[in-house]
Amino acid sequence: MTEMIEGFDKLIARDPGCSACGMFTVEGLGATSEVWEQLECREKETLQDAERLTEQLLDRLISESLPDESVTQDHVNVLYRHWPLPMYNLDLHPIPVSLEELKAEQERLLWAEVGDPR
Repeated sequence: MTEMIEGFDKLIARDPGCSACGMFTVEGLGATSEVWEQLECREKETLQDAERLTEQLLDRLISESLPDESVTQDHVNVLYRHWPLPMYNLDLHPIPVSLEELKAEQERLLWAEVGDPR
């Protein structure tokens, strides 16, 4: 199975539809970004826009063999009913950063919030 993105475990637990369909893999986020960037959100989006893009995304996920072996129609239904529209032109492309840089930033933010005891 494809590599899961670290830090999404809590989100995955709350949204089994997206997870089971393969959206929270590196490849799945790339596919999501490419499919949804077709829509320029301008507050005139419709349910049909969401359904069309969700269908395109599911076709792409399936063609890339990203859904989990346990995926069911219920997972797909969750995705159709709960995937947000509009996505407000979110950029889901990866930002190149090392794990060490992320941990250092996390620690910096922690100490900035609680006060550095050093």
